[in-house]
Amino acid sequence: MGLAAARAAWYGETENHYHLFLLTFVMRTLDTLPARARAIVAAPATSTPVVARLLELGLTPGTAVEVVRRAPFGDPIEISLRGTRLCLRRADAAAFGVVDVSEGGARP
Repeated sequence: MGLAAARAAWYGETENHYHLFLLTFVMRTLDTLPARARAIVAAPATSTPVVARLLELGLTPGTAVEVVRRAPFGDPIEISLRGTRLCLRRADAAAFGVVDVSEGGARP
């Protein structure tokens, strides 16, 4: 069975293309990106009060983000989005899947 057949079997024929896009391209979470990496945010995996507040602050699906820098031991992470900067704990950043666009040369 090929990859396309596996996706069709898993999601069925009625599932929209957004889920197929996420299955194909979201292989990372925001906490795993290195410094200076650019990415597009996907929907959060969990629903906690912290995640809800981050959504209110603008960390919404489809938003372009850049990891500005990481602390020496990896926590916290500073990100840039929509003209502002946020510092996130690694555990909070792990709730957001991302599509890493920095490797392909695309600009978010």
